[in-house]
Amino acid sequence: MNKLIILILSVSFGIISCEKSKPKKEFKTELDSLKYNNYKKLIELGGTFNSFVVINVKDLNTNEVKEICTKNNFLIGALNLELKNKKADEVLPNKNRYFEFKDTIALNNIGFKSYNLTEFKKFENEKNIDSLFSRIQKKLPLSLSFKDDNEMVFYAHSLFNKGIMSGEYSCFGAFQIINEKWFEERNNRIKKHK
Repeated sequence: MNKLIILILSVSFGIISCEKSKPKKEFKTELDSLKYNNYKKLIELGGTFNSFVVINVKDLNTNEVKEICTKNNFLIGALNLELKNKKADEVLPNKNRYFEFKDTIALNNIGFKSYNLTEFKKFENEKNIDSLFSRIQKKLPLSLSFKDDNEMVFYAHSLFNKGIMSGEYSCFGAFQIINEKWFEERNNRIKKHK
């Protein structure tokens, strides 16, 4: 009889401990998870397409930290300058999209010093990003024109933070919204040319 009670207790404790050890959430929100997954996809595009990624950067010379939007190639180039002996590939899969730079050329490469967060916040207040986001979600036609490159990057920054990927065809200067269909078509074109 004692053996039976011990067996039942050990099974009960096993069930309780399994329930308490739920897996940790990797991200605080679904949007954080989406932004990281989008970031990974855009980084993997490499040099054929200038995609926009939003990252958090600390300037180790001034200890200033800010969220900026830059092109995937600019980030990879800056990391190669900063790391010298390490490959950028080793630090790119960074869940917080957080990077620290001391090399001023690397910081300039990603546009850290020139990225004006006050202007970005002003831009977001003036433009109806929620309406643009809604049109993209509904796959409605849209037309964007930019007064300069900064405005294009600000649009990319705002959209990235809402889970929308974008990029620029450098030879055409054309702004492109990127979705799963875009990736599928791109992969089909690559397979066709191989």
